[in-house]
Amino acid sequence: MKRSLNARILAIGFLIILISITITSKKTINVSKIDNKVLRYYPTTEMTKIFKSNLQDEGFTHIVDRIEEGKVQIKQVDLLTRVVMVYDITEDYIKLIYTEEVAKDEFKDNYIQGVIPNRDDFILKVPIEVGTKWYDNIGGYFEIIKTNAMVETPTGTFETVVVRYKNDDFTVKEYYAENIGLVKIVLNNYGEYQLIQLIPRN
Repeated sequence: MKRSLNARILAIGFLIILISITITSKKTINVSKIDNKVLRYYPTTEMTKIFKSNLQDEGFTHIVDRIEEGKVQIKQVDLLTRVVMVYDITEDYIKLIYTEEVAKDEFKDNYIQGVIPNRDDFILKVPIEVGTKWYDNIGGYFEIIKTNAMVETPTGTFETVVVRYKNDDFTVKEYYAENIGLVKIVLNNYGEYQLIQLIPRN
């Protein structure tokens, strides 16, 4: 009788452990499915994005002209500088891995092929939820402060994820929309750049 009772207790205990492992596994899978949408917060097609400032008649243009091998190439042009940026886009993060300032009209066609990383700056990380935080190597930190902020621009209204960067004397907020990426920047809570034109590249 005792043996039979002990066997039942062991069987019930084993069943409880098995159920709890199964539930934990299911939770992990579900969270993973939600988290893996991070790669959607950068451009999914080639496009040109024009930004203007609210302080002066200044701005910059992002030319998204290559998306391949899990990377996005963006050429930034303003009145004074020309900069190319290459981002690594995965399910878990978006990271700037290469940047270079170039002379006027001297952009190469392809910086992704054979790229040798010279940066390691996370732009966005999972989980995509308020409070997710990561640090740079100069004493500042990034934090997701909103996940559904509505941003009105001349090109339309976007639901965005807001990433705030802070260090001792500088704050910047960047607003990222699905399939487009950056649509707005706020510097030190007063200077602002917003997307005023979005031109698909065919």
